[in-house]
Amino acid sequence: MIANSSYIRSFEEISDEFIFVKEKLKTKFSYYKKIVENGCSIPSAGNYVIFSQASEIDSIYRRLELEINRKYTFEIVSSFEAKCVYYFKRTLKRNSSLGTLFRNEVSVAKIRGDKHLMFQDLIKVFKIYIHPNNPIAYSQFKNLVEYRNWIAHGRGWELPDHLTSTEEDFISDKYDFDSSYSLIFGVIDELPDFPNNLQR
Repeated sequence: MIANSSYIRSFEEISDEFIFVKEKLKTKFSYYKKIVENGCSIPSAGNYVIFSQASEIDSIYRRLELEINRKYTFEIVSSFEAKCVYYFKRTLKRNSSLGTLFRNEVSVAKIRGDKHLMFQDLIKVFKIYIHPNNPIAYSQFKNLVEYRNWIAHGRGWELPDHLTSTEEDFISDKYDFDSSYSLIFGVIDELPDFPNNLQR
């Protein structure tokens, strides 16, 4: 990555889109629920959605809300990964303690760009640098990367218990968009001289 690629979406853009999609979903399903509660029927969207009872609408809404959180959590974490790569390769001061640690822990091929630098390379740097001062932030961030990997690889394995939560008998993912967004900025706060233009 020679420059901060134009393909990298800003946190603000991703957040605005997430809020827009979430509000549209909520508005639409509130409308559907009112119609069904008044005794009317709504044509289904193929086999995907069948609007016959209010309880079914609630269940489908929660499922779709979970999927929206997953998609935009993936977006925000992927964007942060790209910004981290740019930060470590282009803006981090080489002689700083973090810069020295980065050069000691990551292969020369990845630092030069001969191979791709990714989160799994930076996790060990974060463990040495962030964990002693803020073990909770490091632990949560490591879990968030694990969660991102689960989404990225097609959810091909069972989501571990430490990445799930239960709300009102509804099993959900521990890291929704809002908590992931806050966690990312918590990690940014631990990184010295993280550029303002990468935080937007």
